[in-house]
Amino acid sequence: MPFQSLESVSGLLVAVRPFDEVWRSELLVRAPAVPADSEPTRVPGTVPQRVAVGVALVLMIGLAVLGWYASRPSPVSSVEALIAGGSNSMTVVYGRDRTVYVFADSERDAGWGRQVLVRNGYSATQVLTTYDERGRLENLVSSLAPQLAYHRLDLSDPVVPRLLVSRQRGLLTPELQRRLESALSTAAPYAREVKIVRSDDNEFVRLAEQGLQRLALPFTRHKHADSVTFTVEGSLEDAELQALSGFVANFGRQWGERYVHFAIELKDDWLKGKSFQYGPQGYIKMTPSSWYFPKPL
Repeated sequence: MPFQSLESVSGLLVAVRPFDEVWRSELLVRAPAVPADSEPTRVPGTVPQRVAVGVALVLMIGLAVLGWYASRPSPVSSVEALIAGGSNSMTVVYGRDRTVYVFADSERDAGWGRQVLVRNGYSATQVLTTYDERGRLENLVSSLAPQLAYHRLDLSDPVVPRLLVSRQRGLLTPELQRRLESALSTAAPYAREVKIVRSDDNEFVRLAEQGLQRLALPFTRHKHADSVTFTVEGSLEDAELQALSGFVANFGRQWGERYVHFAIELKDDWLKGKSFQYGPQGYIKMTPSSWYFPKPL
């Protein structure tokens, strides 16, 4: 830097003189003020950097808030943790009305779930059995459309209930479909979407026939205008009767009871335990004063 001259260093006017010299007079005169309309000196990159820093801070705060909310247990996860010790699994759904719904397969499981939730302060949680809830919604459908031929209301996924309408017999207009979907959605606040789908009568008949054939039981099929009845006849052992009863119950839970029906006509052995067979004629002593002669084969 030369002596006795003004130099600008970062906007500051600086002058240097030798130790043994005096300041030049022009250096001691106040510099003219900077005009008001002149543009201030801008440091390149300052504004974009500030914007970037602000955006980064907002993102960091947002991520922190999201992480805090994610770490908090949701109502559904809290209820699921409480009922995890049940003998059978239950479905937990958070409804549009901000109520937690629990679906159990049996009244026994539902009762156990209610006790656990009440003890832990979740008495507002609605514990339902799938069977009862399906019946309630099917009654609603029958009241709105008495003539509609449908098989069942499927609640295997409570979030998306499905109404299975007969493809062969069900007359479903677009207006009726909208009305049913709206009514079911209102009656089931746990549902995100209600679907009305077509189902085949013949498929239900086929499933029933296959089940009875696996049990190796004799049956006859009777076709009616709005239903099919399978009649099982004969003398059934206790194990066969138990297997048949279980099949009928499971079929009703899975496929409904509106179209396929089952009838059991047992033929008991009325001679069982009466007496022994006597003589070459093969007669059977029924009482001390009566005998029965069966017809020869």
